[in-house]
Amino acid sequence: MSAKLPKSWPSTVQKIVLDSARYYYQQMNEPFPVPDVAMDNAVEWANREIEGQRRYIYEEASPRWINRWESGEFDGDMKKVIDETYGRLRRAERGVRSRSGAAKKLASQLDAEIAQALGSRRR
Repeated sequence: MSAKLPKSWPSTVQKIVLDSARYYYQQMNEPFPVPDVAMDNAVEWANREIEGQRRYIYEEASPRWINRWESGEFDGDMKKVIDETYGRLRRAERGVRSRSGAAKKLASQLDAEIAQALGSRRR
């Protein structure tokens, strides 16, 4: 599976996974992050959110997606997406940091570039 958000995922699940990717990104920016623990926490959080919205999600989900989630196979899919989103955010962060000879960007410019990087994940 590609590390992109598949269109076959229910839209609510896509939003939940993106939120868990943001959480992972935050955790990885903490002093002394532990990637495996942060990833496990992000996936656990996403699963709790999906479970909490199960009835709504099942109305829009395909039987194949439901089967993958109920069998636990979806965790691997989420990890791939979270990791890819983290990579995109890190690349966006590097791109927005000032370099020698480059003009400093305003906070609003940084926010816009990071939002654009996140927005490209939703398509």
